[in-house]
Amino acid sequence: MKSRFNAVSFMMLAALMLSLVPAAATTTSASAAACYQAQFVADVTVPDRTTFQPNTPFKKTWRLRNIGDCAWNNVTMVFDSGAQMGTIAAVSVTNGIAPGQTVDVSVDMTAPNAPGHYIGYWKFKSDQGTLFGIGVNANKSWWVEINVAGTPTSNVAYDFVAKAGEASWSSGAGGLIFPGTDGDSKGYALSGQWVYEDNTTPQSSILVSPQNITNGYIQATYPAFLVQKGDTFQTELGCERQATSCYVQFRLVYKINDSDPGTTLFQFNERWEGLRKPANIRPVNLDFLAGQNVKFILYMSAYGSPVGDRALWGNPAIVRKGGGPPPTVTGTPLTSTPTRTPGPVTVTVPPSTCDRVQFIADVTVPDGTTFAPGSTFTKTWRLKNVGSCAWSTSYQLVFFSGEQMGAPASAAFPRNVEIGQTIDISVNMVAPSAAGTYRGYWMFKNASGALFGIGSQANKPWWVDIRVSGPTVTPGGPSKTPTPTSTSGPTVTPLPGAVLDFASSACTAVWSSGAGQLPCPGSDGDARGFVLKLNGGKLENGTTDPRPTILTFPHNVSSGYIQGSFPPFRVQTGDRFRSLISCEYGSRLCYVAFRLDYQIGNDPVTTFWGPFLERYEEQSFNVDIDLSSLAGKDVKFILTALAVGPAQGDRALWVGPHIYRSTGGGSLPDLSINSLSISFPNPSCFNPGESLGVRVGVTNGGQASAGSFVVQFGTAQQTINGLAVGETKTVFFSGYTNPVSVVVDPGGAVAESNEANNSRSENLPVPTAPLPCSGTPTFTPTLTPTTTLTATPDPLSGWNLFQNGKYKFGVKIPPNSSAGMSDNSGRADFQFASGTNLREKYLSVTITDGAATCKYASGNPTSSSNVTINSVQFLKEEGSEGAAGSFFDWVSYSTVKNNACINLAFVLKSVNPGNLPTPPPIFDKVAESTVFNQIINTFAFTQ
Repeated sequence: MKSRFNAVSFMMLAALMLSLVPAAATTTSASAAACYQAQFVADVTVPDRTTFQPNTPFKKTWRLRNIGDCAWNNVTMVFDSGAQMGTIAAVSVTNGIAPGQTVDVSVDMTAPNAPGHYIGYWKFKSDQGTLFGIGVNANKSWWVEINVAGTPTSNVAYDFVAKAGEASWSSGAGGLIFPGTDGDSKGYALSGQWVYEDNTTPQSSILVSPQNITNGYIQATYPAFLVQKGDTFQTELGCERQATSCYVQFRLVYKINDSDPGTTLFQFNERWEGLRKPANIRPVNLDFLAGQNVKFILYMSAYGSPVGDRALWGNPAIVRKGGGPPPTVTGTPLTSTPTRTPGPVTVTVPPSTCDRVQFIADVTVPDGTTFAPGSTFTKTWRLKNVGSCAWSTSYQLVFFSGEQMGAPASAAFPRNVEIGQTIDISVNMVAPSAAGTYRGYWMFKNASGALFGIGSQANKPWWVDIRVSGPTVTPGGPSKTPTPTSTSGPTVTPLPGAVLDFASSACTAVWSSGAGQLPCPGSDGDARGFVLKLNGGKLENGTTDPRPTILTFPHNVSSGYIQGSFPPFRVQTGDRFRSLISCEYGSRLCYVAFRLDYQIGNDPVTTFWGPFLERYEEQSFNVDIDLSSLAGKDVKFILTALAVGPAQGDRALWVGPHIYRSTGGGSLPDLSINSLSISFPNPSCFNPGESLGVRVGVTNGGQASAGSFVVQFGTAQQTINGLAVGETKTVFFSGYTNPVSVVVDPGGAVAESNEANNSRSENLPVPTAPLPCSGTPTFTPTLTPTTTLTATPDPLSGWNLFQNGKYKFGVKIPPNSSAGMSDNSGRADFQFASGTNLREKYLSVTITDGAATCKYASGNPTSSSNVTINSVQFLKEEGSEGAAGSFFDWVSYSTVKNNACINLAFVLKSVNPGNLPTPPPIFDKVAESTVFNQIINTFAFTQ
């Protein structure tokens, strides 16, 4: 019985939440804690999630310690709740167990006859009849947790695999067919017997791959199903065996009717690791939906890049009368679902076709190897050439991201590697001086300077993963409910490279919650919220990280928050915010959102990063964020933790939070492309005979000046004769072809701190010609000769054409917009007034072939009318939607041409000001919508 909490449904959360509420005026638990109290020591037999065949007898043995004041005489262990798995409800405990002694207690059990996931909860009863258990209040159960093999076909009320063809499949690109086509960039789903990353195979499964865009998704909405009392949803989740770059989020969503925006029952985050068993989700109790016709939605989305995201819903089914879930509670599931941001690897490497790598083995230093601080070691990987090009000694191993650990930035190949051969390649490293967990990502670079790696598109890194021990590092012990030690300040060695240590200076911040200003350090258990400074943080997996830590607990109300506003800090280029974030060990109900906010002067508070959703699931996450966009400014940084639903149990850790700054003689430049556009040679005016080309802006964002280097577009090159720190220079290339691909310093002439951000490849909008460079527009006036006319310039003359090449239409959008268009969808984001509750302002374009009706598919209109714009007839719809604290005001225009439904939806996304610590003013809807009318009135078919 180890502490394990993977992807628990709200029903499980609610049950556990209620188990923390002390019983009123009883003789159980806390009232007897001084005398009777147990501590869990070990699962002697049957570790959590052991798998048995149906009806298999087994003996479960726990080892427990008497940590109370009274000896145990005539004590029995009794079944408390959950799945009993047999007829035995109580067993005697050996007499005379004195305080401090341990005892092994066993129960003969039988695995249930129905396949599924089962947990049974047990406690002790004293000779006076008082129930007691483990935990700080001696009122918690311990448990047995098993899986019963097979697919629960005898009890399946609804099989999602068998019914997949009846579901409505879709992605951001529109409707999809099922089964789809493997590799379809719009997203696809396939049924069959697929293999998980650990080489196990579910009896039946659905393989899903999201739309091939950043944060793309795919979902299936199933026909309405009548839920009955006792129904549970069961499934296994995992990445597909070959999908080594898979990093996704699963969700189970339900809707009662078509106007219902949908409610998330559970969400689970999955990354390919090759070692972990597929996640066996605890059965989701559906009693609160009994008697209703419910549409269930299987949803999966990419975390960042969708490349290689092939994930499996294994044996998804609604099971009737066969499950043995933990105690259930009726109620309304959580609906607040903050966006979870992926880990620190944020650079997107273009796919490689010629050079491809397959990871074979860690020859030395397997993941999780422990070193003493400052130890030297050699990391060796075995990798295979699975591409179509041989690797020469001009190829290099290069550091990509994460922790470099004293290694050189690159290492040359020791020999040539032919197609199909393997190579062992090594790099010398030094373990960091501070205890903790460290991971560094590495890739190969070919002779042309292009990065390549592993994964289905050869653009993912491999890694080295170590732990650094220290005098305060302790392995996870058996204690179920640790008690943190609050101190006036951590006493460990300062974090290397830290120019601002948030934990050590935690009480220089002003801490507050919805209940007002809070003291620092606070008092553990304060319902208003509290902050504690810890010498180290005990993470979800039981490991103690000794770095200075801030424990934050939000205001103990639903969706409560706590935040600390630190004194102004002058940011420099290259500064990075770094922290490990986690729930505290033992805080099984923890479900929080971490956020980094900031304020400059008296400007409105702005979110820089997050919210990052974290649930207790035995994982912690490193955050590494570039702050260069704030360089030169005095910034008040604000650490914010928000409860997702009830705040009970939300003990959130910021471990080693600090601002890192690279210093010393090893400083290097960092060249990157900060602007890329198609324009005329003179972007402000046009000379006859000039042709469009590509304008490239290159910035040195590093810590040292750069010497001369070239910028390459296609086969053309131009030289930039050096860049100072923070300097930007621009070059122009005649002609263009979309997508535009540009590389800075392709030959590697400049050694850089980050070699992975030297290229960009994008589909760029093509602008219309600006005004002539000389002369003015001419026309013949019709007024009297004494009247002098002044030409009125076109207010949209500098706008860019946002067009769809497949369906031949377009609109003009402001030049400061961020836009992209594919064959069947597009989006343009517009600027808006800051300091209000408005968060997004954008145009969403969707084209659907053969649609039964042509209208906006993502909302319910409050009004509709037919309008004609530039001789084109549109259905105009307007509406307003609300979900999870966000509001969407939209106006949509739909028209049909050649059986294609073309929809342009203009959206204003805002938040409820009351949900923010300092409510901002409401945005001006009329003023913000003005540009929408200007844009739609430029609509035209191009042929």
